[in-house]
Amino acid sequence: MDSRLWTRPGFPRWLWTGGTVEYHLAIPPVEATERLRAAVRPDSVLRRLWPWPAGLVGRVDALRFKLTTRIPLVRNSFDSILEGEILEAAGGSTIVAAFRMRKFVLVFMAVWFGLAALIAIYETVSALSAPQHWNPRPPPLWFPLIFPVFGILIVGLGRLLATWQERRLLAQLDAIFGVSSKGMEPSSRAH
Repeated sequence: MDSRLWTRPGFPRWLWTGGTVEYHLAIPPVEATERLRAAVRPDSVLRRLWPWPAGLVGRVDALRFKLTTRIPLVRNSFDSILEGEILEAAGGSTIVAAFRMRKFVLVFMAVWFGLAALIAIYETVSALSAPQHWNPRPPPLWFPLIFPVFGILIVGLGRLLATWQERRLLAQLDAIFGVSSKGMEPSSRAH
């Protein structure tokens, strides 16, 4: 019987990954690859700009793939990419994949939050140690936290949208492979 298991991470891992996905299919890996390749459109700049995207976008190379789907009228830098491979298994095939964020976004977030922390620390220390140097007066102690808190809110909103996108992507894969998603939601949580 065909099945899917989606193991979702808890907080804080939820901020950078949507978890792992495993499909157990009663079809050979070659047929699973052909079905996936037929449903996936290549990603392009024009496809990214189109406000009403449809279907799966990405690439399928031999038994490896990298997929995403777009949310209509939304461009989300924090969206999830499903990277995985199709393996031969007894009586069919197994698809093992993981949701990840783009590497560029992870590096950008690390740099941005590092700079935000440095600015917050500098302003707090400066306001506490030398308030006389501030003209007309030092800012309130909560003021340096605005920049980091704003970043956390943006990342949280982006990841909430990515969670919706992950559900859409898995629903499309369920349809491609003929897997019933009844009883599979809510997904199990791993800590």
